[in-house]
Amino acid sequence: MSLDVYHELERLLDVPSAFIEVLPIIIKREEAPIVLSVATDYKNCKELAELSEVEEDEVKRKIETMFVRGLLDRKEKQGRYVYKAKSFVGMVRRYLAEGRDKKLEKYLRLLREFILHVDVEDFRATQYPVCKVIPLNQAIDFKSLIIPYELARDIVERSRSFALLNCICRATYKRCNKPLDNCISLDDTADILVERGVARRIALEEAEMVLEKANEYGLVQQSVYSDWVKGKIQYICSCCSCCCHFIRGYLEFGVKQHLAKSGFIAEVDSDKCSGCGTCVRRCLFKARRLENGKSFVDEERCYGCGLCVTTCPVQASSLKPTT
Repeated sequence: MSLDVYHELERLLDVPSAFIEVLPIIIKREEAPIVLSVATDYKNCKELAELSEVEEDEVKRKIETMFVRGLLDRKEKQGRYVYKAKSFVGMVRRYLAEGRDKKLEKYLRLLREFILHVDVEDFRATQYPVCKVIPLNQAIDFKSLIIPYELARDIVERSRSFALLNCICRATYKRCNKPLDNCISLDDTADILVERGVARRIALEEAEMVLEKANEYGLVQQSVYSDWVKGKIQYICSCCSCCCHFIRGYLEFGVKQHLAKSGFIAEVDSDKCSGCGTCVRRCLFKARRLENGKSFVDEERCYGCGLCVTTCPVQASSLKPTT
């Protein structure tokens, strides 16, 4: 019976055949029938209890456990919580990002490739950007510019709720030793992650310290959207080019419609530039180069993150608004 349930889940959750053995690792035998019941649409605990002929309290206990482990999505409908199974990629993404990857050690390399492949295909298909580069606060000359765009601190400050969690990409891919604890979740996303025990609430002062780290470690700040059109932001991330799926989608696969530029662009004062190459090494988007002992900006590739500005030893680099 259990094998039949798992095979049905394989079909409904879009599980590649190579990963059929992963399902029993992340979904327990007694949980599989419940996941199957919510594989295609949302149901509340009362409906699930009636379907399974199990006491509602017992169903609720199992549902809450699966929700905490990241197997289910939840929303409110007519005063009650309703639940739906995540896709397979959504489930394994949570397992890898939230420190439960030891159970999947045998499959980690293939799962990471699978997750990145799914993400890149989603990026190719998206109509609107899903994230936007934010210029570093330290890179902006507030005395000479009227800033027409929000900085990371502004976004956090106006949020109803915010919490700190490990960087989803670095925890998943583990390709560098940059800090993990610098992803800031916002509003409803923050509330859910805190409830699930994978994020903790922080004061604004700590959030500011987290944002300051981006410059120190050479990380690009990005806002990640749940709805680009409505301007709903889920996360403020501090991203490296070796792990971040948004940046890797651009650098490794040439996909860029998912990644919006900051509204700023780097410029160089050639008279000041010493040709040291610091900006070239700092630029994650490969938008800087040296020619004849001077630094140049490839404006097409520049996303206006500001990393090149903050460490220029002779203050030759700066950011200017593009409009």
